[in-house]
Parts: sequence; structure tokens; C-alpha cells
Amino acid sequence: MTKTKTSAGKWVALVIAAFCMFATGLITPPEGLSQAGFQVLGILVGAIILFLTWGTGWPSMAIIFALMTVPGLSVSQVTQATFGNNTVVFLVFCMMLAACLTKSGAARRIAVWFLTNNLAKKSPWWTIIMYFTANFVLNYVLSTAATIFVMLPIAVELLESVGVKKEQKAPIAVAIMLGTLVTGLLSNGGNPISHATTLQGFSFYESFTGEPMDFFTYCAIGTPIAIVSFLLFFLMVRFIWRPDVSMLVNVNYEALKATVGPMTKKEKISVFFYIVCVVLWMMPGLSKYIWPASAEFFNKINNCLPPLAALFLMNFIKVDGEPVLAWGDAVKSVNWPSFMFIASIMGLGSFMGNSTIGIPDWMSAVLSPVFSGISPFVFLVIMVFLADLMTNFTSNTVTVSVMLAVAMPLAMGVYDGQLSPFLVAALVTSASNNGWTTPPASPTAAVVYGSDWVDTKSMIFWGLFAMVLHVIVTMTLGYALGAALL
Repeated sequence: MTKTKTSAGKWVALVIAAFCMFATGLITPPEGLSQAGFQVLGILVGAIILFLTWGTGWPSMAIIFALMTVPGLSVSQVTQATFGNNTVVFLVFCMMLAACLTKSGAARRIAVWFLTNNLAKKSPWWTIIMYFTANFVLNYVLSTAATIFVMLPIAVELLESVGVKKEQKAPIAVAIMLGTLVTGLLSNGGNPISHATTLQGFSFYESFTGEPMDFFTYCAIGTPIAIVSFLLFFLMVRFIWRPDVSMLVNVNYEALKATVGPMTKKEKISVFFYIVCVVLWMMPGLSKYIWPASAEFFNKINNCLPPLAALFLMNFIKVDGEPVLAWGDAVKSVNWPSFMFIASIMGLGSFMGNSTIGIPDWMSAVLSPVFSGISPFVFLVIMVFLADLMTNFTSNTVTVSVMLAVAMPLAMGVYDGQLSPFLVAALVTSASNNGWTTPPASPTAAVVYGSDWVDTKSMIFWGLFAMVLHVIVTMTLGYALGAALL
């Protein structure tokens, strides 16, 4: 009975979505909005409906097809904006590059090092913060999808080694699992490397402003927000939640350390190439402060070039007769369904910000009366809070797309000269990463909630607490950093 109702509801949603995506191209648009702009907005609404009811698989292809039917948009334009989008290509190369850390064992080694150093051995609470730190660090350079499959087995191994049972739903287990989500997703918001949601924010900013979003400047704002939010989350767990962690005194650190063995040549080479890529990504923005004469040179280096060069070299550098990272293994590491999803959203975002289509100007005109009496700071608080809240009920990438579609026209219209569009994009993007409060909030949330180690009520309650902390940090520290840097 329930299945029939659900199925019927999904078919109704499909009909509504199809109407929004295609019929809007035949209906007279609102005054001030072009026919193309009306249909693109309809595609956005239809996409949200499909993602919430049917998932992200074939709906991603439906979005791309619908964009090809928009008046004035050619097939080549849509293809370029989706599969040929520089941000999409960069994300694919990042996924491939990340494989060198996971396949070589370097990622697990980093995690184990944090959990077995002298600080971790000082007390159970030091063990927990070191576990959170390891998760934070790995998520900073890897996607959450890659990191969760490194860290979750370690968390389970840690809990089982001290006698904690899955069926107990013990507070210590819930705290560690929630911490895996929170610290990882906070880290994602700190930088754009391998992080689809953050890169989507970059793409939207470029679509609306016509300027690329600087890696270094974003990190200079996003990373401090992530670190301070991380510390406040830990303090919340330690002094407000206060789960019993006494059993962690029995952790066998030496046994855990023995699972990784000596560092191999593949690991060393993998870490080297990854660090070189990160440095090159940062240099266009960093060079302005430390080496101004080189800024022009580094600005000419496309973000895709460093990972492509690294992948090429690692395919030919051999250790014990095998490539450091074979091209086939790199290709297999890419989540191709995610690629389709991101490509469709990136394409949609690029046309929403297109000045010829005219959505930004129209939205600014429509929403101006609503926000004209609201201060820039309050406006930003509203946008950040809504992004943090919305991302816990729908896809992070959808959240950043919807929120920036609203926020950017207003930042460039109503608040022109009062509020930096870069700061708006940076703070909303950071907030849109935080899908940890409910199971459908993000793929990693679904994995953790589905592990059967957690008490859902506790996860939701303390997850909401963490969300509020992040909003406060974002609107204090983030706003201050933006005022200083922009």
C-alpha cells in the first residue's frame, strides 16, 4: 500500500517537473524576463523536484536535454557549459589525483598517524580530537566520498577494539560518527579541492560576475571558518554533550600502528605530487602577497593543468615495475554518475548567471522591494542560515545553486557597493556544504546513518546544535575576514 502511494507520488512529481522544464518554453514569461530565462528557471524548479523524488541519475541527463530546448541555446553551447565546463573537468582530475593517496595507502597512513601519536595517547578525549583532526585533514584534500571509506572503518575498528557494540547505539559511537560527518563537511567548505559543492559555488560566481573566484582568497576566508567551527564542535561534544569516553583508555595504539607498516615509495611520490598540485592551485592568489612579479605567470596556469601533468607523470614513473598510479586506475576512481550530476548542475548554473538570458537582472528587480529595507549584514545572515538549513534536507550542490541564484543578483543589485559578491558567494558556499543533520542531507550522511551505529534522534539534535554554531562563526569570523581581505 505504501509503495503504491509513493510510486504514484513520484509519477505526479515527474509530470510536474516535466511541465516546469518544457512547458515554460511555451508560456508567456513574466514582465521583464526573457522566454529563455523563464524556461531556465523552470528547469531549475523541475530539477529540484526530480532530485528530491527520483534521485540524481537520469534526472541529470533530463536537465541537459531540457537546456538544449531553451530558445537561443545551441547544442554546442549546452555541451560546453556542462561536459566542457572547466570546473567539471577540474573536479574529474581532482578525483583521479585523489586516487594516488587512497590507492597507495597514504590516506590511511595519515589517519593512523594522527590516532597513534603521543597526543592521541594522552587521554580518551585526546584520542577523539585526533580522530576528528585526521578526518578534517583528509577531507581537506580528498572528497568526502573517498574519505568516508578511509575513516569509517577506522572508527568502527576503534570502537570494536574497546568493546563497544553496534546494537548499543552508545553515545561515544554516536559522537564519533557525527564528528566524522561534521568535521569532514566543515573541512569541505574550507577549500575547493575535490569538493563538488564548493566548486559549484565557484562556477556560479564566475557565471554571475564574469570573473574567476580566487582559490587562495576563498581559502583565506573558508579555512578559518572551518577550523574555528571544528574547535567549537569538539568543545560542544566535550563539555555540553559529554558522552562517556572512558573505554578508550583500552585502545591498542601499537596494533593500530602496525596495520600500515613502513612508508612505501609509492606513498612518498603520491604525497609529493599532491602537494605540488595544491601549491600551484594556491599560487595565483598567494603570489600577489609574496611574489607580485610572478602573479601574471601563475594566473596563466589553468587549474586543470597541474593534476593532468601529475597524472601523466605518475603513469610513467614505476615502482617495483608498476606505475605509481596507472591511468586505468585513475579513470576507475571517478564517480561517473556524480560527474553527470555535477555537469548538469554546472550547466544550469552557467545559464542562470548568463547576462544575455537576463535572470540576474529580473530577480534583482523582483526581490529588491523585499530586501531594500534590510541591512547588508542581516541579508547575509538570512542567506547563510537558509543555506545551512536547506542543505540538510536536499543535495548540497542543489542548495548552493538555489541559494546563489537568489543571493548573487541581490548582492550585485540591491547591495551593490555595500557587500562584496565574492564574500556572499564564499559564505553561502561554505554553509551549503554542511549536510549532516538528516540521512538525505548528503551521500556521506546516508552512509553514516546507514551504518547502524547511530541514534538518529541524538544525531539530529546535536547536528542542529553544530549547525547553529557554524552560522555564528560564519557571520562573525567570516564577515570580519571578508571585510579585511575584500
